[in-house]
Order: sequence, then C-alpha cells, then structure tokens
Amino acid sequence: MDWTVLDADQTAGGVLITWDRRVLETLEVLVGSFSVSVQWKGVEDGFIWACTGVYGPNDNNVRGYLWDELVGIQQYWNVPWCCFGDFNVVHFPSERRGGSQLTSVMEKFSEFIKDLNLIDLPLEGGSYTWSSGTNQPSMSRIDRALVSHDWVQHFPDVIQ
Repeated sequence: MDWTVLDADQTAGGVLITWDRRVLETLEVLVGSFSVSVQWKGVEDGFIWACTGVYGPNDNNVRGYLWDELVGIQQYWNVPWCCFGDFNVVHFPSERRGGSQLTSVMEKFSEFIKDLNLIDLPLEGGSYTWSSGTNQPSMSRIDRALVSHDWVQHFPDVIQ
C-alpha cells in the first residue's frame, strides 16, 4: 500500500488517498491548498490516469481558488481524471433539504463542471451525503465524484 495526504488545517478537513502499489504505479503527486492528486499507471494495462481528492472551502470568497486549482491540475496532466471529495457546495437546489433557489455559488460550480466537460456521477442509495446531526437536521449532497468522459470509458461500472 501507498498513500499521500493533504493535512487538515484548523477547521478545514484533510484528504487522504491510498492505493495498492501492486495495481497502480505512481507517476507523480501534487499537493495543493484544497486537494491532493496522484497520476498513476495501471500495472496490468498501462492505462495512465489521475485522481484528485478534494476538501473544498466553506467560504464562498475562497471557493474560486479551489476551481482554479482543479483546472490547473486537469490541464497540467491532461489525462483521464477522477475528482472526488467534499466540495462543500451543492450543484442544484434539490441537493439541499428544503432548497429551492439556485444561487450564484451553485451556478459557478455548474460552470466549473461544464467547462471541464466532467460527468457528475449519480449518487446511489440516498439523496444526501452530509447531515448536521440535529433533531431537525440540515442535509445536503456536498460529497461527489466528477469524472472525465475518457475516465468513465475505462471504468464504466463505477458508482458512488
């Protein structure tokens, strides 16, 4: 086994990615402010791809830096890509319990997904990935996996 990490920073969570060296050969690792990324080569098939784990900021004024970081990673490697984690933003109002309005933050997230031509893998087995844990909990889908078309062609049976 091997691993790489983006350490937690005060109130921001960290990101840990682990993999089996018998299956994936590490080509390069990038650690950013909001993400950790690994470029791998499949040991058996030689397929080169990248994976990015994300912990997005809660501050809307800082969120643009996350989008810039992820665009930079995708452009730097330009290989099939899987980007997953806690983005701390919903894509649509329906992804927040009681949500009804499309906000500018949601629009920017949608633009990011569209501009990078990513597929937002559907969530299986539930509607939300986070709950406040109170008696009348706030609930939302802030965790997700975004993948490139060439990545999902190689891994067609992946679900979340």
